[in-house]
Amino acid sequence: GSLNPAQELTHAVTGVDAVIHSAGGGWARNVQGIYDNNSATTENLLTALEQTNPNIQRFVLVSSLSAHGPCPDDIPRDPDSPTKPITHYGRAKAEAENSTLKRAACFPVTIIRPPAIYGPGDKRLLPLFKMISRGLAGIPRKGRTLSMIHVDDCARAICDLALKPHPIGRRYFVEDGCRMSHRE
Repeated sequence: GSLNPAQELTHAVTGVDAVIHSAGGGWARNVQGIYDNNSATTENLLTALEQTNPNIQRFVLVSSLSAHGPCPDDIPRDPDSPTKPITHYGRAKAEAENSTLKRAACFPVTIIRPPAIYGPGDKRLLPLFKMISRGLAGIPRKGRTLSMIHVDDCARAICDLALKPHPIGRRYFVEDGCRMSHRE
């Protein structure tokens, strides 16, 4: 189905216990497309839930670490600290998060912010890994770190948020458990 407009979503959300919203993305033909793909679609889905299924037991938004923005001096910030996105994609994801958190009084919402996801089927990081294996990729400045997560671990974390009890109305980070330098 389509996430635009919201009226078309009512049949999809009728009678469901939980929604995991992972639609969206960073690829668009223009800047407005980034917001349409991420914040507008989230707003449409939330509106459909409010109108059709306000007693839903769980809504999980799969956002992005980009919504949080980079950590200064590689010092991790609390997930609930103010967002500081630096790209349109990050700002669109932050808008989707804000729309979601506004509904916390209506139904249980949770936000998960995965970092770069790798694993089978990945088409975004594979070209980078291939370039690195041939010694062709530049390495960003020394001292910076990044977080990653395997697709299986990310899927497990998302399912846990949809199925297991936890504090709602919050944002959660998820990663493989170790921060790596760009060189690593």
